[in-house]
Amino acid sequence: MKRYHFGGMPGSHGTERKHRSPGSQAGYGTDRGHGGNIKKGKKMGGHMGDRNVTTKNHALGFNRWAKNLLVVKGAVAGASGSYVVVRSSKGAK
Repeated sequence: MKRYHFGGMPGSHGTERKHRSPGSQAGYGTDRGHGGNIKKGKKMGGHMGDRNVTTKNHALGFNRWAKNLLVVKGAVAGASGSYVVVRSSKGAK
């Protein structure tokens, strides 16, 4: 539902435990005259998010090598407390 903004089923009028289900797919997902299979790319449920994100051109605030501390200026993608990989750029000297 969240991935493709599906509307879902009604929350009342006899619907039991199916509020978040997409409903019937075969009538809308086939290519008429070319078999009864679902087309590739049909919007269906699946994994959303959890990608690696690379951001570039962050300035280095300061570092304390003795304490293994590195401060990076700017917003860093990811949840609080998650790991961050810092690499030098291709053009770094």
